Amino acid sequence: MSKQIAEPSDEASETTSVPQRVKSLIQRNKKVIVGVGAAAALLGYALLKHAAEQHITEGIESGEPTGRLHDRAVNSIVNGEITQEVFTCRCAEGEDHLEGPDSVDYEEEPEGYSFAGAEEIWLSSGMDEDYDFR
Repeated sequence: MSKQIAEPSDEASETTSVPQRVKSLIQRNKKVIVGVGAAAALLGYALLKHAAEQHITEGIESGEPTGRLHDRAVNSIVNGEITQEVFTCRCAEGEDHLEGPDSVDYEEEPEGYSFAGAEEIWLSSGMDEDYDFR
């Protein structure tokens, strides 16, 4: 007894090439594809508009790092005391930040910095280099 093989009756089960199948899928799903593309374009527009409102896109053309408007505080030591200047900043960090020393640490002092009594300490140590803070 032999079995007969049935011929495929519908077009989905027919043997077709990959390009033909892709073309068929695109034709059947054209509305979905167009809808997804339109949604992606609308989302991209909304994100760019939001970025422009937050001033994130300014400076991109110049190639400089840019981010949200924030403050940059710069500390420096003047006459043994910390002074601070605050500037507006748009760096990629995007949030307030502090630069420079946050306390008067004599190891951070610029070369040549001296404090009151440095000469007396040096002389009382027998002019030892380890105690020369002038």
